[in-house]
Amino acid sequence: MKIFGKKTMQSSTKRLFFAAFLILSLGLGGCGGENRGEVAGQVTLDGQPVDGGEIRFLPNVGLPSRARIANGQYTIPKATGPSVGPVRVEITWVRKTGRKVTDMIPGPMIDETTQCIPERYNRNSELEVEIQPGTNRHDFELKSK
Repeated sequence: MKIFGKKTMQSSTKRLFFAAFLILSLGLGGCGGENRGEVAGQVTLDGQPVDGGEIRFLPNVGLPSRARIANGQYTIPKATGPSVGPVRVEITWVRKTGRKVTDMIPGPMIDETTQCIPERYNRNSELEVEIQPGTNRHDFELKSK
């Protein structure tokens, strides 16, 4: 006695592929930006504009986003913005120290760099904001001490 005939197996496979396609279609339908927010703002460290740093928005649930900071300003359009809701913010800024160091021993001399932003604003960030649908403005006045 056959439990699965050829016809039944083909029918089951087609149903399985259709179900998978339907689930994927529904799941990807929300990725078009309607649950994202546009974000812009200013970032300063001890009153001076951060120039050349990066800001990252890391939502508890949803899609993260990041932008370069130029002359203290950043902008993230809605299409690539963070998901709506609470987000943790990380800000980094690596600058040259003016010293030369070896990349590998022995090796060529390269510019030494250092992270200018304290860990409480990047790796161990205490910064949190709420992203709303539409346009958001979030300024960050960071202190080195």
